[in-house]
Amino acid sequence: MDNKTYLIKSIDMSGFENNINTWLAGCGVDVGWILAYADDGVIWGVVKDGCFKLSSSIFPNISPQFRLCTLQQVRIFNRDMEIHVWRDALSFKGCLLEDGNEENELIEDYILLGNKIEDVKEGFTLLAVGEQGLRHALPFSISDNMNGEKPNRFLCTLTVKHYIDYDEYGQAYISASRMCGIKLNGNEVQP
Repeated sequence: MDNKTYLIKSIDMSGFENNINTWLAGCGVDVGWILAYADDGVIWGVVKDGCFKLSSSIFPNISPQFRLCTLQQVRIFNRDMEIHVWRDALSFKGCLLEDGNEENELIEDYILLGNKIEDVKEGFTLLAVGEQGLRHALPFSISDNMNGEKPNRFLCTLTVKHYIDYDEYGQAYISASRMCGIKLNGNEVQP
């Protein structure tokens, strides 16, 4: 293996636009998280044993439906890799990003909005932000991951891995980034 901190490969997108759910189920990820951005909101999901469950099926009045006509991008990720699919001018494109040489990485945690649990259903937690009315359904039960503590104070974060490369002058830059996990109060949540 060369010194590259990551491996990136284009992926076969055939069938994606015909049946997005069938393509997702057959994309080869056995365990991981799903985060989709659509014109009408964010859709979270989880993959276990190759089967996926989306927030749109658990909280259909809150989470937008997973539809090709509104989808902008979707990321399927776990600790080792990410499949990223995005809309371009004419079609959808996709790539697989996997870890390579781990010497030049930067890990950051980004705070996920939500400070009030509104509902927990089928392993998803519906979070609200203050009085603003913003809500999203995280693909895990916060209360099940609190080790018996009452979930009145919690912090959910999205973990992102940045890959560092160097230009011809030796200056460092981030050459790629990918999602790699979700944490609750600093502890990794397993899909």
